[in-house]
This record gives sequence, structure tokens and C-alpha cells, in this order.
Amino acid sequence: MSFKIQSNIDLLPYTTFHVSCIAEHFVIVRSVEQVQELVNTDIYTQTTNKLILSGGSNMLLASDRFDGLVIKNEIQGREVVEKTFNEVRICVGAGENRNELVRRTLQQGRV
Repeated sequence: MSFKIQSNIDLLPYTTFHVSCIAEHFVIVRSVEQVQELVNTDIYTQTTNKLILSGGSNMLLASDRFDGLVIKNEIQGREVVEKTFNEVRICVGAGENRNELVRRTLQQGRV
């Protein structure tokens, strides 16, 4: 396995509200291949409750425990898909920081 599924992990450092919530199972994925591998594991297939967590902004977990699998998405990457005179289309990894992406895009004059 190219990732580590952990148990009883506090999600406090993974959300901007920094409120403690213990995840029954927790995994960080950094590639599409890892996601494909994860969905074939027993923990993934046998766990009913799943939560995908990216940057953790605006995420407030109202309980002190999440009974299920938290998947921390850290898939990075930016690729220009199409570029015209008036428009640039990009494909962005779901784990990219949105604010940082907007800042860099504005600095490059691609609005």
C-alpha cells in the first residue's frame, strides 16, 4: 500500500476552526492512483460513513467523534488544458489550495 490508514486521529490540525474531532479511520491520499488503491481496501468497502476533507476551511465537525473513514485529499497539480485569446482553462488537483491558486492566477494576469 502506498498510503497509511490510521485509527483514532484527531482532525483538529486539518480544519481551519481547529476543533477536536476523532476520526475512527484516517488516510491521506496524494494521487489518483492512491485513491484507486484505497477504494479496493476492506476499510473503504466496509465503512459506511466516509468524509472527504481537503483544506478544511469552513468545515466544522459538530461531534467529538467521526465513526467512519476520513479521506484527506492532498492531490496537487495544475495543467493548462486550453488557452485562447480571452480564456485559459486549467485542470487543478482537488487538494490544491484555492486561495493560493487564485492569487497565482491573478499575478499571471489570467483572470
